[in-house]
Amino acid sequence: SKLDADTIESLVDKDALDDAMKDIIALLETANTGIYATLDSACKTPNASGKTFCAQLHDTHAKSKVFAAPKLSSKKGAEETRSKEDRFVVKHLAGDVVYNCNEFLEKNNDSLDALALCHALLAKAAAARARAVRG
Repeated sequence: SKLDADTIESLVDKDALDDAMKDIIALLETANTGIYATLDSACKTPNASGKTFCAQLHDTHAKSKVFAAPKLSSKKGAEETRSKEDRFVVKHLAGDVVYNCNEFLEKNNDSLDALALCHALLAKAAAARARAVRG
C-alpha cells in the first residue's frame, strides 16, 4: 500500500491547519501583545531581563493553544535547566520548539543597537549636508 500525494492530502484537515497557522501568526504579530511587540517593549524598558520578558509572555499567552511553558528539567549534571522563568514553547506545525528568552533579548538588542547607529549616522550626514547647503 503506497501513499501518494492525493492520499496524503485527503488525510490533512486543511481547516485545522489554517486555524493553527492563524493562531501562530497572531501569537507572533498581534499589536501590543504578540511576541514581537512584547519583545520590542522589553528592549525599550530599562533593566528588562529575559525573566521579565518571559513572565510577561506567560501571563499574556497562558490560554493560547500554540504557546506553552516548557516541561521542567533540572537533571543533575545537565548543561541547562528549562523552566518557565527563562523559556517558552511555541507549538509550531512541525512540532514544539523551546525558545530562550535571554537570547531573544540579546539578539533583538543587537539589532536595535545597529539600527540606532544607522539612524545616528544618517542624522549626522543630513545635518552636515544641511550646513553645506546653507553655506
